[in-house]
Amino acid sequence: MSKVTNKLALGTANFGLDYGINNTNGHLSENQAHKILQLSVSSGLKTLDTAAAYGNSEEVIGKFSSSTLDIVTKLGRIPADILNIPEYIEAQVNKSLRLLNRQSLYGLLLHSPDQLNEPMGPQIIKTLSFLKATGRIKKVGISIYSTEILDSIWNHFLPDIVQAPFNLFDQRLLTSGWATKLLSKNVEIHLRSAFLQGLLAKPISKLPAKFSKWEKSFVEFEEWQAKTGMSRLALALKFCLYQPWANKVIVGVDSSEQLANLIQISGGIMPKLPDSLANGVEDELLINPTNWDTL
Repeated sequence: MSKVTNKLALGTANFGLDYGINNTNGHLSENQAHKILQLSVSSGLKTLDTAAAYGNSEEVIGKFSSSTLDIVTKLGRIPADILNIPEYIEAQVNKSLRLLNRQSLYGLLLHSPDQLNEPMGPQIIKTLSFLKATGRIKKVGISIYSTEILDSIWNHFLPDIVQAPFNLFDQRLLTSGWATKLLSKNVEIHLRSAFLQGLLAKPISKLPAKFSKWEKSFVEFEEWQAKTGMSRLALALKFCLYQPWANKVIVGVDSSEQLANLIQISGGIMPKLPDSLANGVEDELLINPTNWDTL
């Protein structure tokens, strides 16, 4: 694998959930998931991204025996009525370790990092440090939807890993200056949503009508794609992989054939981005999929 392709990491949300705008088959069978994992191992992809919230994905991964994979999982939102925060977090981590069939994990990310700003925040931070000290977790960090949360936690929590959305339309990590700031502190940056949950892979003719408001941006992307002669998938993926500050780019696939294709198209040159797409689309109704149900 090339140096750029080595940045690829495997997302496993669809191992246990129906995930993605292009997903019409529901979550994968255990056999399908294991074929994808086998190809990951044989191709040199080292990092898996999962979460306790992804259905039974941790259990599916745990049944696949390979010690060569670095697994990053996530801790869900801590309920407000939990009295013993350290005990709760340890129990959740130990459950993930058991399901994943591991003694330790490469990373543990907070799915709700805003809780670091709540009264329970200091206990969360202390417990994460304890889990690192005991060897159960190598690195701790946060999974974010927007960069604003980084502004609010930066003075009291320095993550080892930040996982964030980033793609041709969503360039907030760059435009906010946070990519540079994280890099300066040696924070690992893991990018997700390279295809905007599959939206960037769709031709304009097949876009749901609710996205017509941003037709101009989709047309600009399609015109650029036509000039390059590359596929939408290849351009969207290369755009993320060729960011020099990005450590990993997380991709989800529905089959081992899809993964093989992504590996194949990830190498080679990255065409110059046209000025019209240089800063992405600064409309959270489009770039944040949690808002799509309101369209």
